[in-house]
Amino acid sequence: MPTVDGSAKVGTEQGGLAESVVTSHPENTQMTDSTRGAAVGAPVCLTGLIKRYEDSVAVDDVSLDIPAGEFVTFLGPSGSGKTTTLNMIAGFTEADEGQIELDGNTIDKVPAHKRNIGVVFQHYALFPHMTVEDNVAFPLKRRRVPKPERTSRIAEVLDLVRMSDYAKRLPRQLSGGQQQRVALARALVFNPRLLLMDEPLGALDKKLREWLQLEFKRIHQELGITFVYVTHDQEEALVLSDRIAVFNHGKIEQVGTATDLYERPETLFVAEFIGESNCFKGRYRKDGEHGILESEQFELRGPAGSDAETPDAVLVVRPERVSIRREGVNPSNGANVLRGTVKQVIYLGSARKTEVVLSDGRELVVRESASVGEGPEAGQPVEVFWEPEDSVLLRGSAARGPDLAQLANEVK
Repeated sequence: MPTVDGSAKVGTEQGGLAESVVTSHPENTQMTDSTRGAAVGAPVCLTGLIKRYEDSVAVDDVSLDIPAGEFVTFLGPSGSGKTTTLNMIAGFTEADEGQIELDGNTIDKVPAHKRNIGVVFQHYALFPHMTVEDNVAFPLKRRRVPKPERTSRIAEVLDLVRMSDYAKRLPRQLSGGQQQRVALARALVFNPRLLLMDEPLGALDKKLREWLQLEFKRIHQELGITFVYVTHDQEEALVLSDRIAVFNHGKIEQVGTATDLYERPETLFVAEFIGESNCFKGRYRKDGEHGILESEQFELRGPAGSDAETPDAVLVVRPERVSIRREGVNPSNGANVLRGTVKQVIYLGSARKTEVVLSDGRELVVRESASVGEGPEAGQPVEVFWEPEDSVLLRGSAARGPDLAQLANEVK
């Protein structure tokens, strides 16, 4: 199937941007019966990418291998380097150091309009005076694709994105979600083997975003091309991706599946950025089959790690792994048990979130199914508990995390 091209010059006015996005003229854009529907994605290899802007380093030694046909998401707060890395792959930004390979070929010096890469932006970049089918046709006309084949490709890609019934409409007659699907169709119509998407759902409401996330997954599975997607939305990344690369201050903190990042974070930044976490800081030592985190207020058990003791350690436990003691819900002999007072209970429909103030003043969050008995009341004393194997112990540099207030401001 087809795509929107990259450009070495990206404008800010919508019509100008749209024109800059679809001006490449690669030769190998023919779709044949043998390739239609097959896994035709191109592998991408990033090696030691560095990008500096005056005294700041936007991207700092980023290396990543992306297999053909994989859906990879670059996730991180604003200013973490994810979009700059995407722009270097597209050719919009030149790396100061490092190398980019597409399908085994080095493309560092290849102009953006000759890379044959599809790009979808957050702000659709559709020509306002052209109909849907004319917008989608534009990259094919620039490539001088014969009219019969052009007509066939447009029909096929509009059917793929479920916009066939809107072919004669102008962009102003479409909703935001429909315009984004047209932009996606235009990015796919010339058969790129790599599609780059930069915050494509950022301007849409929550319900529409969630529906389009599933549409993107379906289209990726049908086409088999390589997707590289940029977002700061953790849930979006978890839903869409085969793997996620978490960016922080220009570096990749961790690469893995959604399960890897959520259940087995390797750094405190990842643990706190992906989902919600309860974090306890203290000293680490090993005691038999468990690792022990101790401070003046508590001693908690978690999975065993290194034998070496360290003064810098953090135990991380997700809110849904913590339970509140009540009739029929009791801790095992080896569970971590803490006492506190309920601050507030928040009803979330299918779940109930309880905030508990512990004896040392720190707050802990419990997330339970709303069907699990009656929830406690504000001001009620409670015991909370979790099993050691349901937590993660981070030590040394991995236990040093972000300034959460600063991070929250960056993500807004």
